[in-house]
Amino acid sequence: MKNSIEEIGEYYIPMNFGYIKDGKLYKKAPFSVNIEMSAVIILIIMIVQAIFFFKGESIYIFWYTYIPLVIIIIYGLIKRYQKGDIHYFFDRITGALTFPESIFNEQEKVYQFKNLYFDFNEYQSFEKREDNEYHLIYDVIPSVTQESFVKHWSFYLWYMDKNRPLPPSPIFNEFRQQDFERRKVAGFPKPIYKSNIKTPEATKTQQAMRKRIGNW
Repeated sequence: MKNSIEEIGEYYIPMNFGYIKDGKLYKKAPFSVNIEMSAVIILIIMIVQAIFFFKGESIYIFWYTYIPLVIIIIYGLIKRYQKGDIHYFFDRITGALTFPESIFNEQEKVYQFKNLYFDFNEYQSFEKREDNEYHLIYDVIPSVTQESFVKHWSFYLWYMDKNRPLPPSPIFNEFRQQDFERRKVAGFPKPIYKSNIKTPEATKTQQAMRKRIGNW
């Protein structure tokens, strides 16, 4: 059974997350880091095996099987570093989450946050598409434990709700007043997604103003 994102606010735990640029929240794509580390580890294992385990005629096994793989891994690492850092970003105004298609090209995948769902039992994320079916997606949350999965989703829920104040992380401090003024002009509309977290404003004065204008 897939649960709506509206149901996870009670699990929120503040966390630092990337940096702000052009009004969007950026973070280095973790899967690119994992691939780089895995490639280096595999390369080291191959070299160690060649030095200590391949002797006499068995060295030919290395030359005919491992060397092509070593070349492919080195080539991939070179292409990866030529591309530079890979980031994904979250736009809380439009509700769009943008991810790189892969670590080697410029294509992007865009999800609408309102269409994303999760499964707490399997730690999996889903997107509800035009066919009204839930499709498993892998790039929104790389977490493999329930605790980290819940933390990520809870943070996304708070940040991607443009009607709530920005989460309590230092990276948002310089943008809080501007975000408050934006919501004030809009009349402090009520949150888009349900949550058990009160998400108060940064100051008591701002909180009183939100209560008076938006009644929440």
